[in-house]
Amino acid sequence: MEEVRCNQCGNLIEAGTGITLRDRYGNTYTVCSERCASRIGYVQCHHCGEWVRGSATHRVWEGEELHQWCSTCADSYSYRCCICGRRQIELMERDEAGNRLCNECQSIYSVCAGCGRYVQTINLRPSADGSWYCNQCLPENFGTCAGCGSREHIRYLTLSADGSWYCNQCLPENKTYVRGYHHAPILLHDGKAEGYDESIIRYGIEWEIDDGDDSRKMSQALYKLSENESIFFQERDGSLSEEGIEIITHPFSDPLHSVPWGEILKAMKHNGYKSGNTSQSTGIHIHFSTAPFGKKRELMEAKMVLFFSIHEERIESIARRSSERWSQVKKIMKPIDEADCLNALRDSKRYGNRYEAVNLMNRNTIEIRVFKGTNNLKTLLATISFVKTIVEFCQKASVAEVRDTNFQEVLRTSNDENLIEYAASRGIDMKEGMN
Repeated sequence: MEEVRCNQCGNLIEAGTGITLRDRYGNTYTVCSERCASRIGYVQCHHCGEWVRGSATHRVWEGEELHQWCSTCADSYSYRCCICGRRQIELMERDEAGNRLCNECQSIYSVCAGCGRYVQTINLRPSADGSWYCNQCLPENFGTCAGCGSREHIRYLTLSADGSWYCNQCLPENKTYVRGYHHAPILLHDGKAEGYDESIIRYGIEWEIDDGDDSRKMSQALYKLSENESIFFQERDGSLSEEGIEIITHPFSDPLHSVPWGEILKAMKHNGYKSGNTSQSTGIHIHFSTAPFGKKRELMEAKMVLFFSIHEERIESIARRSSERWSQVKKIMKPIDEADCLNALRDSKRYGNRYEAVNLMNRNTIEIRVFKGTNNLKTLLATISFVKTIVEFCQKASVAEVRDTNFQEVLRTSNDENLIEYAASRGIDMKEGMN
């Protein structure tokens, strides 16, 4: 007679008389008794009689008695309540969604008409529409945000001073209009998003302000002046502090009179903001469009760079700062002719970057980024007028004229008394070169 040894206690038993067990990996082994099987965590299914691991069983009610079934039998021959998890062999009724409920849960739970979840009936509330809702879904507990239109629980809405309800993000008192870096709206060219005359030179001003107490309040004040961002918008900038704001105008052919500069300065003062002598480096960058130059864009770039190279010292006086980091000036020797000027520009552009007085890295604009910020209205207007004057001069002038024309003579072509007075206040003799 063949004998085998019990895998648990080691006793010898007659082959075929023990209990055969199967582990999770499919391996089989034999134990001598139910006691040995129980010691190593196995349970006999009350329905099919097979021995299985205890972790793979379910407790199933058979009338008033509770027994352990293997997973296969429990899933195939018992019913499970979707709320309490009770398993029983007696049939359970289904709800409208097809879920089964035991008798006890049917008596104490009901479905919320809002979220569709089962909630204890005592926690449901009747609504005006005749349905029952949990507290989170009760229509009377919800409102619509007047800002974004989202449906929110009243605990997340706030009544504003204008009498409307808002979510936290849209609450006028909390809203900020400062966009993320390079998240500009569609640009309006003299107020038009399309169909504008591309032959006209337009200017966009970037004005950095900082050192204020609350960028949220500052942005709200600026937004009112921007006429819903149709004149300018606001962005964050990595060179500024967390409270810093960059004011960016849409492109205008007449930037001096198209933007409420004076009102912006008043709002800055009221909110403690400055530009210029701040804890962070704040400047004024002025872009102008290159579409009007067509195929002569490169020549225009060359003449602008040449002008800044020749008159660097005087331009630094106008700009109120000199910075090798933010506004390096390309050095171009005085060319003999147009070809020389273009060749010099091409050589210098090989090592160019955006941190130059004349930034040529933008696709549709040339950027003048040498100016220090200011809190003085006349200085700000003179700065814009200076760029406009230089651009108009370089557009019309030949390379020889750019090379040979006196700096003061160029400024006098603007007929802007404010610019002339400002240049004189910066130590530039405006009578020089006059006959």
